[in-house]
Amino acid sequence: MVSVYMPDDGCLWVMDPYYALAPEKTTQITQYGDLTNQELISESGQQTNHLSKIIDTGPQTTWCYYFEKGDLAQSKGKYDEAVNYYEQAIANHLTPFTAIEFLPFVKAYAYLGRIEEAVELTRKSFSLSEESKPSICQVWHDVLSENSAILLSSVETVYNSQNCSVLEP
Repeated sequence: MVSVYMPDDGCLWVMDPYYALAPEKTTQITQYGDLTNQELISESGQQTNHLSKIIDTGPQTTWCYYFEKGDLAQSKGKYDEAVNYYEQAIANHLTPFTAIEFLPFVKAYAYLGRIEEAVELTRKSFSLSEESKPSICQVWHDVLSENSAILLSSVETVYNSQNCSVLEP
């Protein structure tokens, strides 16, 4: 199963455990985050699947195009590709509609060891809205748990008790 959510004010999300933590908008679908099987999502293939009937699959130059491609790339562990989509979007003067849309790029930069960039995107996200804090804090928790080379002191300006209830890997 693949669970998706289309907010009124942003881009399509493929629900995963991180997006399921986002408050307010997804309270009724938090349980779907664990149900999405990312392996069912193909990066290429027929353009006649069920989602292509409701989503414009033609060439895009919108923020949502770059967000969705970057989110797919990071979900497949292709962090360089995800960062590339973010950097293309920024080069085209595109910005996220909602704070949570920084999440795949924070994760990608962090997993690539580009901590300064990940921290800066986290700061931008947190300054836009509180809604992204639970999800992005969980990303930081997971990154720090999986990579002991990243020092907590290098991220404590954003990953701290003021912003995050989930601390210390």
